Amino acid sequence: MKWTRTGFTLLLTVAALAIWLAAPAAAQETIKIGFFAPITGPAAADGASAKQAVELGAKEVNAAGGIMGRKVDLIVYDDRFSPQEAVAIANKLIERDQVIGVVSGSYSGPTRVAAPIYAKAGIPMVAGYAVHPDVTKSGESNFRQGFLGEVEGRAAGEYAVKVLKTKKPAVIYMDNDFGREISAGFIKQAEKRGAKVATSQMYKFPGEKDFRPFLTRIKDANPDLIFAAGYYNEAALIVRQAKELGIKVQILAEEGFDSPKFIELAGKDAEGVIIATNLDRDDPRPVVQNFLKNYKAAY
Repeated sequence: MKWTRTGFTLLLTVAALAIWLAAPAAAQETIKIGFFAPITGPAAADGASAKQAVELGAKEVNAAGGIMGRKVDLIVYDDRFSPQEAVAIANKLIERDQVIGVVSGSYSGPTRVAAPIYAKAGIPMVAGYAVHPDVTKSGESNFRQGFLGEVEGRAAGEYAVKVLKTKKPAVIYMDNDFGREISAGFIKQAEKRGAKVATSQMYKFPGEKDFRPFLTRIKDANPDLIFAAGYYNEAALIVRQAKELGIKVQILAEEGFDSPKFIELAGKDAEGVIIATNLDRDDPRPVVQNFLKNYKAAY
């Protein structure tokens, strides 16, 4: 499997969390760290890459001798992209498994409802890529490894105007925490830089498969660029249906598109799409390049 920005974020997270928790864990035989992600369901590909990365992080820590001689023991749960399941998992990790820290490899919805539970119990939680601000607002022991959604959106808006020279972008986004935060940031920054948004189209999530009505309205607005927010399933359908409708303008997307599954599902329709994301694959720093090398070798 190809490496992803999800994988890099989660590997750094588990390593940092293990080191940070070393002192209180010294009395235990192992350092128990909980992990939850959407391993099955509509977001399974992202959950799989998150799980692989966190396992790689734990493996590398353990291969180096663990933390103060103790091995990291990952307790893994599948939240199925369900906030209700994330709450149940939080209670299990705290009460039954008695973990001393948690890594979220899930999205904002499940992560932000679980975050207050961990905070109340005094269990540090590090979110790999949940973008909603409430994730960290719910407690001082909750941390985020990635960017806020609004910040990611603003970065894309800056790039769209400054580099891609858009003056009249259109926006299509999903009706959830991720989509709303990302698109709001994009619109705010693009308009701050002088662009005028031609139209903004929100689609239901989960379940939307026919994006033609939204894309037709976008086409009628005659934009010079489309900013699209969605996960890999929606992403593939959006780019394919846009081409079917004869839309030829540049599509600029965000980290939800940044999955090998998007390339697999979209095929040749993915060509030309630009993705604004957390991980710079060309970053020369050893921590980045070593991760890319090790992740490729492992998966």
